[in-house]
Amino acid sequence: MRIAIGLFAAAVVALGAAPARAENFFQRLDGYLGVGFAKPFFTTQAVETETGEVIFESQPAPGGSLSASVGFYYPVAARWDAGLTLGYHLLGSTNNVERGSLGASVDYSALDLLAMAHWKPEGLGPVARIAMGAGLFHAGGQLSVAGGGGLSFIDLARDENVLGLGADVTFMRKRPAPVRIGLELGTRVGFVPQETWTLVTGRVVFHY
Repeated sequence: MRIAIGLFAAAVVALGAAPARAENFFQRLDGYLGVGFAKPFFTTQAVETETGEVIFESQPAPGGSLSASVGFYYPVAARWDAGLTLGYHLLGSTNNVERGSLGASVDYSALDLLAMAHWKPEGLGPVARIAMGAGLFHAGGQLSVAGGGGLSFIDLARDENVLGLGADVTFMRKRPAPVRIGLELGTRVGFVPQETWTLVTGRVVFHY
């Protein structure tokens, strides 16, 4: 009986403390929004030459386009935060891919969901945050073929969920404020089968 009463009392205390812990968690949780530009680079993996040498061969990539992100982070140490970031990138199109008498274009896009560790350095001037992490990378390539003959270009289409890595450097004021505006320079790498996608990003970010 005493054990039951003790367990009941502990449960009441835990339930009473849970809202306070949740409130404290959300008070310390920060986030950001970003919008800017992403430029992709594609590298074909492990191409063997006639002499037996293995090299990494680049293939044409689109010119790049809009990049947007949203993220959240929570303090875990004096100068370290941990969080999640979600990014979406419209990478543009490769037009007039010709094979014989047929032509096609590919609209490329990418999505990344990464767990990130954020370091807040001292003594690096306007560098306010350096973030690195890993997670999911989705590579998309929508094929458009004029006049049929889509099977001739099927190898150009992409719909892959693979491992992704990311890193960002944010330049902004370090003084606390309700909203801080900065410049974020970053990169995303997706290990797509038979090739590597590398995105270079530049975004205006709003930390709140």
